[in-house]
Amino acid sequence: MFVGTPLIVDDYINSIPQGETQTIIGLRNELARRNKCDAMCPVSTSIFIRMVAEAAIEEMGEGKTVSDVSPFWRVLASDDKITKKLSIDPLWLDEQRSLESS
Repeated sequence: MFVGTPLIVDDYINSIPQGETQTIIGLRNELARRNKCDAMCPVSTSIFIRMVAEAAIEEMGEGKTVSDVSPFWRVLASDDKITKKLSIDPLWLDEQRSLESS
């Protein structure tokens, strides 16, 4: 089982092209495959995704633009369990996804 790091998860999220999305399961499967493992730890992955999202939210609160932060909305949807723990309106994620797919 592969246990990533926040930096590995952040790099993966930043590699998702604008207008595209990835599920958490898809992220885990792809990173496990890249690291020659059968699976990626779901618990640590969820923690790392939340860390990436909270860091981006904090950076936006400090004045960075959406285009200057890690695009966590490409992995998190408004109905994901992690999203409910974030300090942001879940519908904002749907809005970002919609803006990027236009």
